[in-house]
Amino acid sequence: MSSTSGRIAQAAASKAAEAASKAAEAAPKGAMRPAPRVTLRKAAMADADMIWEWSFATDLRLVMQAPRVVLFKDYARWLAGRIADRLTAMWIIEDAGASVGVALIDRNDRQALPRLTVVIGRRFRRRGLGRRALEVTCEQWQRPLIAEVDSTNVAGVRSLEAAGFERTNERQLGSVLRCTYLWSP
Repeated sequence: MSSTSGRIAQAAASKAAEAASKAAEAAPKGAMRPAPRVTLRKAAMADADMIWEWSFATDLRLVMQAPRVVLFKDYARWLAGRIADRLTAMWIIEDAGASVGVALIDRNDRQALPRLTVVIGRRFRRRGLGRRALEVTCEQWQRPLIAEVDSTNVAGVRSLEAAGFERTNERQLGSVLRCTYLWSP
């Protein structure tokens, strides 16, 4: 599949997921939303634009207290290294076939356990996808790992705890309390 036709297919799937999201939001209060059908596929360089957009969204940078935006060309170089690195696992999170986020497991030598990071695209949040993506990623991984989140990121804390992560450590970073969570099969 060519890069152009791949992007067209991704755009169509994203539009379908967005339409489903709008329909769910329009449902009467108290109506059940359909459970997310989260799957993972291996990330590729063709996903670079999407991953960069998700990772450096303004609202996400504010929650993570990371004001710096990395230039796309620098990010693409970093991403190519991550995709090629045998110590890193990176997947695109999909809901009913639409790309909605990214999961990264980084196993560098400075850490005792691999670190999981999950980012859900802004327009796909508040639908349970973060929690479900954590569960599916852990099911795929099947080995202990850690995740970190600032205590002010209430959605992140709730998602980790709902996915079976246990808070194991807290440390003060300036004005923010950073929490470390552990998941074990």
